[in-house]
Amino acid sequence: EDHPTRSATVLAATKLLGESYGLFYNKNYGLDFLALRFPSAYGYGKLLGRHILVVPDEIITNAVLGKPTVIRSGGDTRYEWIYVKDFANALILACYAKNFHSRIFNIGAGNMMTPRDLANVVKEIYPNSRIEIGLGVDRVHFLLDFTRASKELGYSPRYKPRDAVKDYANMMRRLT
Repeated sequence: EDHPTRSATVLAATKLLGESYGLFYNKNYGLDFLALRFPSAYGYGKLLGRHILVVPDEIITNAVLGKPTVIRSGGDTRYEWIYVKDFANALILACYAKNFHSRIFNIGAGNMMTPRDLANVVKEIYPNSRIEIGLGVDRVHFLLDFTRASKELGYSPRYKPRDAVKDYANMMRRLT
């Protein structure tokens, strides 16, 4: 949270601009403001009816539906993906936080995994799933340190990958 930031993409720049506005209004007008920084999120319903953009959504959804998954490259890229229910929990904790001293918080999953790692978890639950993932590293990602969010907001991720896959599948069955 305190590490110097720089924007590598337009999306990153807009996120930092939003934080800057929030901090400005907090300092100058007393607007209560907290910023939460998340890794990529996955979970059933997040992209319902749209093109699936996050690798875990594609792998899990296709396994549950009995469809094959083919991802051409990037199988060795390590990601920190957060399950939507951990994401939502962090938002709720931030909304009701009383005794915090910081304004910017990292929220994380607490682990990194490759698409192949996730595919192996999915195959444990869905042994007949057909998942092909190509080799290579697309880019380097880092694990977010959410110590501050744990101390000040009470945040801790609840869903390990296996639990998230099972919950995701249960949500799909219930809601489709």
